Amino acid sequence: MSIVCEIDSQVLTDVRKTFRTAVNTGFNVCLAKIDRKKLLIVPDKVLTGVSIEDVVDELPDDSPRYLTLSYKMITGDGRASYPLVFIYYCPPTTSPELAMLYASSQQIFQNRLNLGKVYMLHESEELTEEWLNEKLLKFGN
Repeated sequence: MSIVCEIDSQVLTDVRKTFRTAVNTGFNVCLAKIDRKKLLIVPDKVLTGVSIEDVVDELPDDSPRYLTLSYKMITGDGRASYPLVFIYYCPPTTSPELAMLYASSQQIFQNRLNLGKVYMLHESEELTEEWLNEKLLKFGN
């Protein structure tokens, strides 16, 4: 039987507040993690106006995270777009139990955030602006 975690209201507040603020150059990211004792998705960190390298540096090597991310992307016709993306990060060194806990709660969290652009990331080093642009262009932005 899979376990689905509840979502701390502070996570939803952080996401709304972060992405409602003025658009800046750089990446805006809300990282969330699961409190295993409470079976609750809780805020981990909020990063605003940072580089993608700063985001990668915040990802742990042995524990999953949920990332809600926005940045300025220039489309093929030169327009500025600010996509809101949900990334489920699960490194290969994650224990199977923890990976299952995060995977079973991912869909409900994604739905609560009302996000359609969802990507899976296994290696933190793969997270680059080029990787994001490639994924978003396939999605049709």
